[in-house]
Amino acid sequence: MPILNRDLSLSDIQEAVWVELRKGAVQKKHPFRNLVLSTIDGEKAASRWVVFRKLTDADSFLIYTDCRSDKVSQIQKNPNCALLFYHNRQGMQLRVNGQAKIHHQNELTDKYWPGVKGSGAKDYTTELPPGTPISSKDEGNKWDEDQNDKNFMILEIIPEEIDVLQLNRDGHIRVQFTKEKNEWVESFLVP
Repeated sequence: MPILNRDLSLSDIQEAVWVELRKGAVQKKHPFRNLVLSTIDGEKAASRWVVFRKLTDADSFLIYTDCRSDKVSQIQKNPNCALLFYHNRQGMQLRVNGQAKIHHQNELTDKYWPGVKGSGAKDYTTELPPGTPISSKDEGNKWDEDQNDKNFMILEIIPEEIDVLQLNRDGHIRVQFTKEKNEWVESFLVP
């Protein structure tokens, strides 16, 4: 049974979407846990899979990264970005367009770094930056002895527009939520 159906109002649909997003941020096996983040690299789009860590009370999406990664320099040049979620079991696609804000060695990273444990901390403490060419795979598995948070960064994606497509045998449903003056304005779209 699809998450969204023809009996739901726009406000019911919006609430159902936020419920699924909250689940995705906390349930490791939820289809929204992993998503595609797209940034702009000059004239090209650059997309990669990332892990959805938290949906804030202000409806922002938090993603952890290494401050040395290409996505960070791309966001510094152009904060426009997009997120793509797909719930394969329910046939629901979410596209989010927004602005990325970088958090590095501030209150937000101080709050979340203690929760990055064990091998997770290694993701942010490699000797070489992500994407560095290496001559053998072993070179990519060397970490700083001091596993501190100097490279740990949080990307906060502040959504401006959310496009929801629910595939359904009884008729597809497509809805758009647009942020206007800190309020979400909802509308149906042709699927």
